[in-house]
Amino acid sequence: MAFIHRDGSIGEEARDALLIFVSLSRQNDTLANIITSKSNVSPVLATGLSGLYSVLPRKLDFENDCYRLSPANIEDVPELNNFLASVELCNAVAKICHKTVYDQLLDYLYHGFLLPVVGPALSSTIPFFTK
Repeated sequence: MAFIHRDGSIGEEARDALLIFVSLSRQNDTLANIITSKSNVSPVLATGLSGLYSVLPRKLDFENDCYRLSPANIEDVPELNNFLASVELCNAVAKICHKTVYDQLLDYLYHGFLLPVVGPALSSTIPFFTK
């Protein structure tokens, strides 16, 4: 699990292995139980997103006046590329895993990433979210 959020070939191999592993849980209740009770798959995915989010640049300067990111823009910002790759990994895991693994992953993403990390970031940058 230590290499899941790394870029390069080592990270790709670790992500591929994780996807194979969790896909096996879809049809095996025992493996799904082991993943949820004795492994750190969900916490590592959620905390990895938090870590990658924390190193994102606070401002993106692109020369177009449109408020959307093109694939070229994403490639120009390696931190953003790594973060989006991690989001895609979480999405892939959620699509192919057992329901109990899915439920645990969503719980960790919600309580370990969205609420404590994204929530305060949104409320500090968008005035109508503040109380």
